[in-house]
Amino acid sequence: MARLNGDLDCYLKMEMELRVSRTTQFFIVFSDNAWHVTVNGGRYGPFRQQEAAVQAAVDAAYSVGSKGEAAEVLVQEPESEIRTAWIYGQDPYPLAASSRAEAS
Repeated sequence: MARLNGDLDCYLKMEMELRVSRTTQFFIVFSDNAWHVTVNGGRYGPFRQQEAAVQAAVDAAYSVGSKGEAAEVLVQEPESEIRTAWIYGQDPYPLAASSRAEAS
């Protein structure tokens, strides 16, 4: 029985590592003349300004991060360039005024 418990402990450890290594990515995209937040197949918005979409995504990412999951906000610029706007645990929360100005 000790072998089974060892296998179960190993499985549970791997499962926990997989959960920790997963990153929830919030994408800010411009489509249909407005900004939207997409995450896990869902699309939220529209937002008139990129800054508002980034702020909403950072708020949601912070909530995810505070529950122990990795989270980041990425912005897809209209020219198709993708840049990282915010990462849970690395960037300040709430966003500073200068960070919000850079996001727009």
